[in-house]
Amino acid sequence: MIPVNPVAEPADWPADGLTKGKDWLAQHPVADRPKPFRPYNLWSGYLSDLGAGFRWRCGYTAMYE
Repeated sequence: MIPVNPVAEPADWPADGLTKGKDWLAQHPVADRPKPFRPYNLWSGYLSDLGAGFRWRCGYTAMYE
């Protein structure tokens, strides 16, 4: 397994960054989500920060993106 250190929040991360995602999940219980399910995209503005933080590896397969 490749060790991965936690990624620091981006400098422009909103103070309520996690709140928006948690609110969305609370309003869309698992049983009510459409199939196939795709969560609301709140992260695309931070893809380069995530990529750099994880050294451009996929968090699921640990392969380079």
